[in-house]
Amino acid sequence: MSVRFTLSALLVLFIALSSSTMFASNWYVNGSIAESRDGTAPKKPFKTIQEGINAAWEGGTVIVAKGIYVENIVISHRDIVLRSTNPLDSDVVAKTIIDGNQSGSVIILCSYRNGAILGFTIRNGNAEKNDDYPVRQRGGGITTFYGGNEGFTIQNNLITNNLAIRGGGLYSCNGDILGNTIINNSADDFGGGLCDCNGTIQGNTISDNSADFGAGLCDCDGPIQNNTISGNSAEQDGGGLYRCSRVQNNIITENSADSGGGLADCPFVQNNLIVGNSARDGGGLFNGLRVRNNIICRNSAEGGGGGVYNSIGAIENNIISNNSAGGKGGGLYHCNDTIQNCIIWRNEASQDSQLHESTIPTYSCIQDWDGDGEGNIEKDPRFVDLDGPDDNPETYEDNNFRLLPDSPCIDAGINVWFPGFEMDGNLRVAFGRDSLTVDMGAYEYNAKPFVVTQVILTENGGLQLIWNSQPKDHYSIYSGHDPIRLRDREAIHISSQGQSTGWIDRQPTGKQKFYRITTSW
Repeated sequence: MSVRFTLSALLVLFIALSSSTMFASNWYVNGSIAESRDGTAPKKPFKTIQEGINAAWEGGTVIVAKGIYVENIVISHRDIVLRSTNPLDSDVVAKTIIDGNQSGSVIILCSYRNGAILGFTIRNGNAEKNDDYPVRQRGGGITTFYGGNEGFTIQNNLITNNLAIRGGGLYSCNGDILGNTIINNSADDFGGGLCDCNGTIQGNTISDNSADFGAGLCDCDGPIQNNTISGNSAEQDGGGLYRCSRVQNNIITENSADSGGGLADCPFVQNNLIVGNSARDGGGLFNGLRVRNNIICRNSAEGGGGGVYNSIGAIENNIISNNSAGGKGGGLYHCNDTIQNCIIWRNEASQDSQLHESTIPTYSCIQDWDGDGEGNIEKDPRFVDLDGPDDNPETYEDNNFRLLPDSPCIDAGINVWFPGFEMDGNLRVAFGRDSLTVDMGAYEYNAKPFVVTQVILTENGGLQLIWNSQPKDHYSIYSGHDPIRLRDREAIHISSQGQSTGWIDRQPTGKQKFYRITTSW
């Protein structure tokens, strides 16, 4: 017997399928209902998150209402968005909770390419209980099994109180990790907060995590930037970070370890504030490779290297100040590559307060320096406010290591190498006094750009120029009929007159005339 469909029957079948649940794009979950519905509308939700995930098709979104969901969920072989009702609302995030109940990882990602997890509290995972997956011991909060080449975006979550051997909070999550709070997670081995996560890690607070190595982050090879990494504690190396490749523009503070309180074995460390960390050796940093354009201050070591210990690469354009060591080298210990364009100041140790057993610096400002080294100076660097407006050096947030206009460190470095941008994001050498020479330290002197605000013809036939100015600056004025050769002419030098400065050309001619005004020493 054969079966035949008429055209009208086929159309009816298609219409029936298109209105069924398999074509829904949003799926809804609400744990407060008595029993599950079909999940296709807020008033017909599933009761569990896993039901929503299982029903969602590729590209779908699972929207979870506030509540406590005691589940260990798996997202397998599909790219979906899993989110709370409002991932940008901190109250919603705090009250939309996925609790792993210490029964395994809270979320396991399997064979995915893209997707997102947005706006949850992810807590109480225990990766040692992942008996059914070969990810046992790894990733208490979120872990990956057979991950794809890109990865889930993990954003605006609170990831807390999770446990693993590796990656207490997250393990092998290679998508972007953005704007999360990753706090109070632990690993018996590597990466209390994150381990082996190789996407962009940006804008997170990574605090109070613990591990043997890399209490905050371990073996993360993507850009790690604009995070606050604080209060993490490692039994061995890397309180804040361990073996992380690209560490830039972070606040790394009050972390502790046996070696490298702030960081250990990180090859690229640039534009970070590394402050208040502690260790046996290398309070701020241990085993760096390229250490450039950082503020490394108020770190401490029981042994050697309050600021930096055993750097095997270049140390350039850093401020290394107010660090301390119980042994040798309050600022630097055993740093044997290039040290240049740095300010090494007010460090303390029982022997060699500024640096010990290190390469002779060049073009650096070093307190009490009486050694060799081309371009070195020992004058006070003249920071704007080393202790901040509250006169408390321990409150690092308001301490200002920028240079005053009369600092001897302005235009005193060497242009062999310097970062393209300084700590404030300004171009290097663009704001010097009157030369294209890099400054010493982590900041380029940033005289506020001034403009001529008034041009006035005086009663005696002169021409007065008025511009906005800095109170302690000095100016050089060039004038002439050929704009190309203005710098070849003799300059007139005047001091600032306050917030505005004026100068009168008493003999302007009837011809076209050009003027150039620059800051000067």
